[in-house]
Order: sequence, then C-alpha cells, then structure tokens
Amino acid sequence: MTDIPQDIVDLDRDALLVELEEARSALEDAEEMRRFTLGQTGVHIGMRQLKAMQTTWMRDEERFRARIAAIEALLAKLPQE
Repeated sequence: MTDIPQDIVDLDRDALLVELEEARSALEDAEEMRRFTLGQTGVHIGMRQLKAMQTTWMRDEERFRARIAAIEALLAKLPQE
C-alpha cells in the first residue's frame, strides 16, 4: 500500500489536484533534466560524477512517482463530484 505523506492527508479535492499537477510537472522536469544532461554530446562527464547524478535522478524521480501515486490514491477514495 502507498504511504500517504502527512502534508496531503487533509487536503480537499481541488488542493489534491493542484498537488498532483505540481508533482507531475516536477517529475517531467526531472526526467527532462536527465535526458538533457545525458544527451550532451560535447560535454564530458566523469564516471564518478555520472553515477552521483544518476543516483540523485533516480531518487528524485522515485520520490515524485510515489507522491503522484499517493495523491491518486487519496483522490480515488474521495466521493466523485
């Protein structure tokens, strides 16, 4: 089961929808940054630096995906309007 962050537990539908859009946008930005950085052909990135960047990207992307899943779970529990 998805752990629900405390900062969104008591939000209403409209606030959850705003949070969902923000989380999706943040995930998209993180994915775009990864693609942009890895797509650079004229820039050398050392292996140690690349590993550190990949670890950060993976952690951030997983955090955003978990937040999206939690928000969607809360929205699914709310009565439909």
